[in-house]
Amino acid sequence: MTIKEYMMIRNLYKMHEGDDKKIVNSLLEINKELKLVDATKIVLKYLEDLNDSPNNLVQKFRHEGIEFGLIPDFEEIKTKEYLDIDKYEADEDNIHRLMAVLYRPVVKSSVDKYDIEEYNGTSAYCDKMLDVDVSIYHSVIAFFLTLNHVLLKDTQTSIQKKNRKRLKKSN
Repeated sequence: MTIKEYMMIRNLYKMHEGDDKKIVNSLLEINKELKLVDATKIVLKYLEDLNDSPNNLVQKFRHEGIEFGLIPDFEEIKTKEYLDIDKYEADEDNIHRLMAVLYRPVVKSSVDKYDIEEYNGTSAYCDKMLDVDVSIYHSVIAFFLTLNHVLLKDTQTSIQKKNRKRLKKSN
């Protein structure tokens, strides 16, 4: 399923409050050539994709003859990249724009390292990202959710250790 299809089905789910029959009917209205069985398969695929947890982060992928790479070092991102990631990650209607910030053409590559194109906004690649497999989006979102969970847990552990040290010093 592409990112474009995923966003369309997700919007239909919102519009029809999860009523599968209405969603299938809407798909049939949108695409008059679509068969009922195919519309049902699309809805099932959407639900399966929601329940699948990606195993690995997709760092590089090829699409339309271009090799795209994930930002190789998030500690080195520039302000504009950070602000756009923050803006688009909260807006599910702009998944393709988020992907255009996170993944850009690889300009230099060796065995274990790569460089990506400088960030100049999302307009150059956001439309291409609409046709990318949604599993790539799911893999990067799962990575960030896991990373966020680990960082929060480590922060809590660190705070607890500092509090214990303070208590020992005060006794």
